[in-house]
Amino acid sequence: MTLHRIQLPLTYLKPGESCYTDEPSLVMTSLRSSVAIMMFNKRLHFSGICHVRPVICKNSAACTGQCDETFTHMDCAAKQMFEIFDVLGVRRDEVDVKIFGCVNDAANSDAMIFKTMLRNEGLNVADSHVADSLNRKILFFTHTGEVFAKQTRKDKI
Repeated sequence: MTLHRIQLPLTYLKPGESCYTDEPSLVMTSLRSSVAIMMFNKRLHFSGICHVRPVICKNSAACTGQCDETFTHMDCAAKQMFEIFDVLGVRRDEVDVKIFGCVNDAANSDAMIFKTMLRNEGLNVADSHVADSLNRKILFFTHTGEVFAKQTRKDKI
């Protein structure tokens, strides 16, 4: 695929933001000590992406889903994403999840807990790259669920 020939609307996602669409578009984000969670449903061509911190919320048991930090923690963001896909009638086994990130050793254990949580929800973790501290630029094609990731040095994003 030649990226420079594709004419799609472009959205740049900042930390703490999310994007959902059933329209073809390209979402770009830069990960520094953070994680991008991407979900895609092929049947509806519906996708979502969020840019979050690579940590599990300490108050998730008491979470009502309307917290100011919903798109700050991996687990809270994923719960919100589940709800949006649920409203559309998408079954969990129809959702492909991809997780890319730039994490340190301390956050890596939370990332492993998070992946287990996703599998327990019946989601297919199709791709996951969160085990190192390299920065990444992410390109997410919302209409196909494809992700291109480029690793960069810490001083190059």
